[in-house]
Amino acid sequence: MTTATALDPHGPAEGAGQPGRLPAGLSAAQWLIVGIAGVILVLGIGWEVPSERRMDALLGRGQLSERQKELLVSLREAYYEKVDTETAEIARKLYRGEPVDFKSFAAVKDRSIHGPVFSEDERIAGFRSFVLHTAAMDEGKAYQALARMRPADWDFDPKFYSYGGTYIYPIGVTIFLFKQAGLIHVTKDFSYYVEHPHHVARMYMIGRGFNIIAFLGTLILIGLLGNAIRDRTTGDLGMLTYALSTLPLGQTLVSKPHVFAAFWVMLSIFSAVRFLERRSWGLLVLSAVAAGVIVLFTLLIDSRSVSASLGRIIIIGGVIGLVFLLSNPYSLISYDLFYVNLKIVGNPDGWNYYNLSPVNWLAFAQELLFRSYSFPAVAFALAGLIAALIWGNSVTIRLAGGLLVLLLLVGMSPTYSRITVFVGPLVCLFAGYGLSVTAARLFAGRSVLRKAFLIAMFMPGALFAGLFARDVIFDGAWYAPTVKWIVEARIGPGTSIGTFGLPDPNFTIPFPFLDTKLVNLYKYADKANAPDYVVLGNAVGFDDEALWARHPLRGSYELAHELGYRPSYDWFREWRTLDEARVSGWVYKRKGL
Repeated sequence: MTTATALDPHGPAEGAGQPGRLPAGLSAAQWLIVGIAGVILVLGIGWEVPSERRMDALLGRGQLSERQKELLVSLREAYYEKVDTETAEIARKLYRGEPVDFKSFAAVKDRSIHGPVFSEDERIAGFRSFVLHTAAMDEGKAYQALARMRPADWDFDPKFYSYGGTYIYPIGVTIFLFKQAGLIHVTKDFSYYVEHPHHVARMYMIGRGFNIIAFLGTLILIGLLGNAIRDRTTGDLGMLTYALSTLPLGQTLVSKPHVFAAFWVMLSIFSAVRFLERRSWGLLVLSAVAAGVIVLFTLLIDSRSVSASLGRIIIIGGVIGLVFLLSNPYSLISYDLFYVNLKIVGNPDGWNYYNLSPVNWLAFAQELLFRSYSFPAVAFALAGLIAALIWGNSVTIRLAGGLLVLLLLVGMSPTYSRITVFVGPLVCLFAGYGLSVTAARLFAGRSVLRKAFLIAMFMPGALFAGLFARDVIFDGAWYAPTVKWIVEARIGPGTSIGTFGLPDPNFTIPFPFLDTKLVNLYKYADKANAPDYVVLGNAVGFDDEALWARHPLRGSYELAHELGYRPSYDWFREWRTLDEARVSGWVYKRKGL
C-alpha cells in the first residue's frame, strides 16, 4: 500500500513523494515557515504575564499592609475549602440521585454577581488575580491544579480534570526542574510574587513553551504528510494555512492544552500512515499512544481483512485506555470528583459541551471556514477532500473519509471553537491539497498566474497573523497612559472608582484599586455619590463600552484617558479569531471633578 497520491489520473504530481515511502524530510522553504513561526511565537511568549510594570500600576505610590499580605493567602485557602466542600456535596447528591444546580458553574467569569460596592475581601481577591494570572481567560487553571497538589504527601490530585494529566503533569515536572535549578521560586506567600512577579511569569512561559513546541511540531507533520499525499507544494500550502490561522496562533500563547492535543492527534495520524508503509508494530503502538482516535481507526481498517482490522482497533483502543489511566490516575482514585467534573462539563446548565445537535454544525462550519483558520485558503479544504476521495489512493481516501466523519461529529457540539483545534491541522492539510490541485488545474503552464493566485489566497491570513504578532510582541501600549492617569489623579483612599465587575486581568487594565472605594457598575447607579472615575476594559466578548453607553450615570462623565487602545484590535472582527493580547481601556472622569 502506497502513501503517495497522484491526484492526476495520468500520472503523479510534480515533486510527489516516491510510491511506497514518505519523503525524507522538509524542504528549505518548509523549514523557513517553521523558523519564522517559531521566532514570532518566542518573541510573543511573554505577553501580559505578571510583571513589574503591572505591579507598579497596581500599587501606585502605596505598598501592601501586613493585613493585606495575610489576606492574600488566607482568603485563597478559604476559597478552595469552600470549593472542595461544595464539590463533595454535589458528589453526594449525584450519588443519591438528588437534583443538582449547575448554574453556578455556567459563567465562570460572571462579573455581575457582586454587590454594588466591593468589600475589602473582594478587592483583595481582585488584586490577587493580577498577581497570579495573565490577561488570557482561564489560563491559570493548569497552575491552580498544580497548586492544589501536595507532592511532599504524595498527593498529585489536581482536583480539576478537564485539561488532562498529559498536559498538567509535564508542566509540573518542568516547574519542579526550574525550581531545583533556582530559576523559579514556589511559595504560598503571594506577597513574594508582588515583589518578584517574574517567577510567576516563568511558570506561564513554561506552559506556553510546551504549546510553541507543539505548534511547530504540528507544522512539521503537516509538511511531511502534505509532501507524501501529493507533493511539496501541498506540504507548503498546508503549513502556510496552519501557520497563518488565528485560532491556533492565539491558543499557542496561552497555557491551555488545545494546541498541545492537536500535535498528538497529528503524530498519531502520521505514525499510522508510517505503519501502513512499514508494517511496524512499534509505529502502531506509537500511534495509539498519541491517540488520534477517530481518524486513526479509518486508517487502520483494511477492507480485505476484517480480523486484521479488528485486531488493530483492539490494540489501539487498549493502549489508548491504558495511556489515559496512567496519565489520569485520579479518574479512578477520586472517581466521585472526576464524575462531578464530567457532569459540570456536559450539563446544559453547566458548560454544556455535550449538547450535540446537527444545528450546531452551521455555526461550527462558519467558525472553521471563515474565522478560525486562514481565510480564504482554508475554504479549499473542501476541494481537497473531494479531490482526495476521487483521485486519491487508499491512504489518502481513508484520511479524507476519516476527516469528514470527524468534522460531522465534532461540528455537532456547541460552538467552542478552541476545543476543536485538534481537527484544525487536518483541515489545513487538505486545504493545502485543494489549493495545490486547483492551482495546477486552473493555471497549468502559467507559473506567474499560479503564484499570483496563491499569494492572493494567503494575503488576508498574512494580515491577520501579522496583527496577532504585533499584539503579542508589543503588548504594553496600555502602560504609559495608565501611569500618566494614576499620577495625575493621585489615586488613593479618598478616590472612588467604578468598574463593570471586580477588576481582573482578563477584563481590566491594572490600576491601584486596593485602597479605593470600588463600585460595581452592574449594580451601582447612585447619582448623588457617583464615583470619581469609571474604568472600562477591552476584553474579547465583554463590551464595556456598550454597557457604559446605556448606564444611568453615563451623562455625568467625560472621557479623560484612552489607555493604549489600537483601532486594529477590532479590524475584520468577522474574519478572524480576535486575540486576547488587546489589553487596553478607557478612563472616564466625573464632570466638574
